[in-house]
Amino acid sequence: MDKVCITVAPLAQTYYDAVEKFPTPDQLAEEIYECYRAGASVVHLHVIDPQGRPTVDTGNFRKVVRAVRSRCDVIFQGSTGGVSDLTRDERSVSVEVPEVEMGSLNMGSANIGEVCYINTPGDVEFWAAKMQRHGVLPELEIFEPGMLGMIPRLFQKGLVKKPFVVNLALGFPGAMPATPDGILFLVRQLPPDAVWLLTPHHAKDFSLHALAVALGGHVRVGFEDSMFLGPNKRAANNVELVAQAAALIRMLGREVATPAETRALYGITPKAV
Repeated sequence: MDKVCITVAPLAQTYYDAVEKFPTPDQLAEEIYECYRAGASVVHLHVIDPQGRPTVDTGNFRKVVRAVRSRCDVIFQGSTGGVSDLTRDERSVSVEVPEVEMGSLNMGSANIGEVCYINTPGDVEFWAAKMQRHGVLPELEIFEPGMLGMIPRLFQKGLVKKPFVVNLALGFPGAMPATPDGILFLVRQLPPDAVWLLTPHHAKDFSLHALAVALGGHVRVGFEDSMFLGPNKRAANNVELVAQAAALIRMLGREVATPAETRALYGITPKAV
């Protein structure tokens, strides 16, 4: 496993609320392209309105995707997550966009801060089936250890296939913390043929990213997860976070995967659009 895939999740509502300037589709597309140039092979993106709120209108989402894909072959992953009042079908409109090749598949419910993030078993199966119909690879999002039990259930029902792509999304307030012990525990529970990455939410440095790479995993960075390059050192943009992840990977003797190499590793067949 010489290649390490970098996913970038560029959107953070709290950050853009603070600076009172949410990026336009053109600005977001430009930053995503620069993230690709810095080493990102996957982009995790939400369907949002001009103020950054969840919506079912994919107009701006499609504009961003097509602007980026006209310049490079980065993989777009549509989000089905986020605490909102949308229905499960509305939450997953991103996977209906032809250029989207991956979708985030939340594998269960969890406490997130003061709310409960609801993803019932029926919801999970609904999203998995929808992704299957649209030729979208599900990335299996794990917030708590018990969610791993959904993997064999979905596999037995023919809703996911090997190799499983699993994201250990840890560190949300109220859910499983992002710690070395927790990461090691979860990695040992994964199916032997799983490909996994780590998303350490609210991380203040890149130490856990380094652990993931050392263990043979992949990494996700971006303002949605954390804005810090190191203690008290805030990134100016998502590109800086991707560049630091790429530098860390090379420092540890690995290479940064291209989008084509990521597709091969994840088992993605490029879609004709």
